Amino acid sequence: MSSLNNYNVSGNLTKDPELRYSSDGSKRWTQFSIGVHSRKDKSFFLDVTAFDKTADFVVNNFKKGQGIILSGELDEYTREKDGVTTKRLSLVVTKAMFNGKREEKQATLSSQVPDNTYGNF
Repeated sequence: MSSLNNYNVSGNLTKDPELRYSSDGSKRWTQFSIGVHSRKDKSFFLDVTAFDKTADFVVNNFKKGQGIILSGELDEYTREKDGVTTKRLSLVVTKAMFNGKREEKQATLSSQVPDNTYGNF
């Protein structure tokens, strides 16, 4: 049985994204969050992860406060800090686009979804 796990969302970056590298240097990635305004006058924040070419695109073209449209899959990850384990959802981006004007040009980039493992980054 297959399931559909595809989400589209638009929002504004809450900080400048930074490019990071896996411990062995084989993967590039960035994690950031976006603020999303819902139809019911509520706002929420969504954690976002992008890999390789998509990460490059986001880091090179987006800054804090800028609008972005994202498409991807939701994935759960676990963090442990100070002996407390928490689970969170993150949107693993497969497509990122400008939302609004970006020097009169629109851009889009697609990339392959990773194998849903975050590894030890």
